[in-house]
Amino acid sequence: MFILPEVYTKAITEFKSISDNSFYSIIEIENWLNNHHNTQIETSKYRDDLRQKVAKQNDGLIISSSIGLCEKESPQLYFVELYESLNKILSIHKHENYLKNQLIELKKLTDLNLKKNWLKKNKEIGIDLICFRIDYLNPEKKCISLKIQSYDMSVDVNILLSEFENIIAFLEVFNPLYWKDNLLEEDLD
Repeated sequence: MFILPEVYTKAITEFKSISDNSFYSIIEIENWLNNHHNTQIETSKYRDDLRQKVAKQNDGLIISSSIGLCEKESPQLYFVELYESLNKILSIHKHENYLKNQLIELKKLTDLNLKKNWLKKNKEIGIDLICFRIDYLNPEKKCISLKIQSYDMSVDVNILLSEFENIIAFLEVFNPLYWKDNLLEEDLD
């Protein structure tokens, strides 16, 4: 099913209008994603169908994700980039409650072996979040920041640090224990 460009432009304009002070809340982002989930699914199906057709026509030639969706500079492409970027930050945010509990648990631990077990248990998520600060933390604005730009549209998505306070606190504890103190040095060999 082909979706008209106006649908994408309207969705993008709607997102930009959510925030009046350039800060977005996780709830606002989640609501927008939920409201436009079907558009994203249809766009993904359409893009995948076009990729398959192009691949068959070109003897299985692999094409980039943006080719075959539509023209390089289009509201469809911008919508996809916006949706996927917001979805990624939301998937990171889903760790917030778990990490809050893990920080509480760590504070109770006094034995080094118990801390090592805690570190082992949280190793995967700590490594997955290694680039979080680099990719999203904006120290000048003191917020989490994404810049999504394509087509003739651009949006700065700023989210208050408080929305990610447990992720930031977790990384402040995890990174020194894992990388600096090498508490799991046998894993690093």
